Amino acid sequence: MRINRITEKDFSQMVSRVRGAAQPRASASLAGVRSTFDSVASGHRGKLLSPYKSKWEAAYASKLELEKRAGIIKAWWYEPFSLWLPGKVRYKPDFLVQQQTKLYAGPDEYAYSLEIIEVKGWSKNRRDGMTRLKIAASLFPCFVWRLVYRTDGGGWSGEYV
Repeated sequence: MRINRITEKDFSQMVSRVRGAAQPRASASLAGVRSTFDSVASGHRGKLLSPYKSKWEAAYASKLELEKRAGIIKAWWYEPFSLWLPGKVRYKPDFLVQQQTKLYAGPDEYAYSLEIIEVKGWSKNRRDGMTRLKIAASLFPCFVWRLVYRTDGGGWSGEYV
């Protein structure tokens, strides 16, 4: 596993470039999303409106929000950007997580690592997603790449690419 670290200044510059291209959806609050039922046109009445594409992603977002509040991670974003892979294939990672790591240089010096997390469900879907994930990881080594999936006991397991 390789861990890439960047300084806070470099991260701020990266965020400003990303915000200029597209505004990422931040991890504000999940409470309002989960308890809001709304009527929508075209036959979707009574469904829970959620920014997530699956229940797995919503559950992992809840886990990330708890880790953020506990101080384990600094920030996270859901589908923050798109990457273009060979063959004109667009890849949109599920989560970008900013982790704060301690440097050995001084007591108040921190570095940040950026980790891209892909949430996958059952095995065939996991196998198909792993191919795109490996290609993206080889093209963009500036991030730490991880595939996570739900275990039988209800927890989360994963593997680094």
